Amino acid sequence: MMVSSLTHSATTSAPVRKREQAQPGPLDQFQPGDQELQLIKPMYPLVGGAIPEEQLPLMMEALPGWSLRRVDGLPRLEREFPFPDFKQAMEFSNQLAELAETQGHHPTLLTEWGKVTVGWWTHDVGGVHANDFLSARRSEARFRTGRSSEAPGTAQN
Repeated sequence: MMVSSLTHSATTSAPVRKREQAQPGPLDQFQPGDQELQLIKPMYPLVGGAIPEEQLPLMMEALPGWSLRRVDGLPRLEREFPFPDFKQAMEFSNQLAELAETQGHHPTLLTEWGKVTVGWWTHDVGGVHANDFLSARRSEARFRTGRSSEAPGTAQN
């Protein structure tokens, strides 16, 4: 895993990225408890780099319903959430927008009639970061909370 840190060049005051090798941490560091899902705070500055792609399939097991998709050459976590109509899909998108603003980390959102497709990845590290797994779990939590009062089987595709 590559870790980027900023240093200042001796010849200029502009920051210069310095790359160092770091050992990947244990997988459970990406598995926050329910209490941590509630403690939403800004996710920057980033700690660590992109999760090595060979570790992602194993980690995806902790995110049922999510898939690993490559877009523009970069991996991302992606999931389609079903809704019974456009209004509820838009309400969910707005909830995720508020979450994204609070944590300073923003997904791709595609809102359509009856569904919202959510994608999480971190452009700054060129791949999937631990924050993306946390954000995916927070998206799931928002979906479950908003749907708990809805009668089962009312979603249309």
